[in-house]
Amino acid sequence: MNINLDRLLQNNRQNQNAILPSNRSIVLISLCSLIVIGCTKVTEELRERRGGIYGILRLLWEGDHLPQEIRKSLNTLKKIEQTDIQKMKQSMDEIELGIEIAILNSVDCNLSFEKVNVSSTMRKKMGIASSELDKIASTLDSVHVNENSSLRAKRKMLSKEIVIMMEHMDVLIEKVIT
Repeated sequence: MNINLDRLLQNNRQNQNAILPSNRSIVLISLCSLIVIGCTKVTEELRERRGGIYGILRLLWEGDHLPQEIRKSLNTLKKIEQTDIQKMKQSMDEIELGIEIAILNSVDCNLSFEKVNVSSTMRKKMGIASSELDKIASTLDSVHVNENSSLRAKRKMLSKEIVIMMEHMDVLIEKVIT
C-alpha cells in the first residue's frame, strides 16, 4: 500500500509538470497580445493628438510634438491668460475701489454723482492700466495661429475678455473729472 501511495504521488507530480508549461505559454501569449494591443492604441492616440507621424517623430527627436511657431504662440497665449490678464484685473479692482472711495468721500461736498474728483496718482494708475490693456491687445493680435483651430479659439476668447476689460476701463475713466 505504501508503494501505491508513492506511485500516485509521483504520477501526480508528473501530471502537474506536464500542465504547467502549457499554462506558462498561455500566459506568455496573452501578455504579448496585450502589449501589442496597447502599443497599437498608444500609437493611434499619438497620431491623432500629436500631429501624425511627424508629430511623433518631433516628440521623439525634439521632445515636443508641436512645431516651434505653434509652441511659441501657445506660450504667448498662456502668459497673457495666466499673468497679464490677472494683473490687469487686480489693477482695475484697485482703481474701481479708489473711485468708489472718492465717490463716498464726495457725498458730503457734492450732490451730483455724475463725475468724481480723484487724486493725480489715481489718474496716473488709470492711464497706465489703459495703456497696459492696449499693449496686451496688441500682443494678442500679433500671435500667429495659422490653421490651428484650438489656438484660434483661445485667442478669440482672450480678445473678447480684453475688449470687455477695455470697455470697463472706459466707463471708469468717464466717471473721473479730468
